[in-house]
Amino acid sequence: IAHNLTKVHHASSTRETKRLENSNNIAKDSFGEARFLNNYANTRSFGDLPGKAEGLSCEPDIYSYLIGSKLQLPHSELSKMQFGGDECFICLITDGVSDLMSDQELTDLITSTVNLRGLKVATPQFVADQVIKYVMTVGGRQADNATCLVMRLPNWGNWPDVDRTGAQRESKLMAASQADRTDDF
Repeated sequence: IAHNLTKVHHASSTRETKRLENSNNIAKDSFGEARFLNNYANTRSFGDLPGKAEGLSCEPDIYSYLIGSKLQLPHSELSKMQFGGDECFICLITDGVSDLMSDQELTDLITSTVNLRGLKVATPQFVADQVIKYVMTVGGRQADNATCLVMRLPNWGNWPDVDRTGAQRESKLMAASQADRTDDF
């Protein structure tokens, strides 16, 4: 099961909207996506000096998680665990990936690729490349800023052979294929 380790800093996020509610500077763009100051999709970023006075912030959210085998952690640390202690990998992605697939789709694509290809072929680099290929295929011209880094943890490959979102991913691939055929005419 996928576990999100961060919060999205988009103008459409309830948390960010509440933080910026006094500014009244959130509007929808031509695609229906919320934008801050009619320009920014993300409300927390570095740079962008003109937006700072209106509420754009580079102040990060910081979260701490203990990840790893319960057997190797001191008893005093076990109460801090957020998850089961049997984590298999950590995947770091940009919004170019998260805008096109859910956390569970991402997790299932990684695990099913390893299950299908095997541990020798499906290295963290290999599965990260597969994620990017998938995003570029389903996103087409809208795919932007897609980066994926998969970090192998000691339980790499020790997950059930379950793909909860295979049908969803297949549907997105079919829709992208249909769109490509339509664009050709």
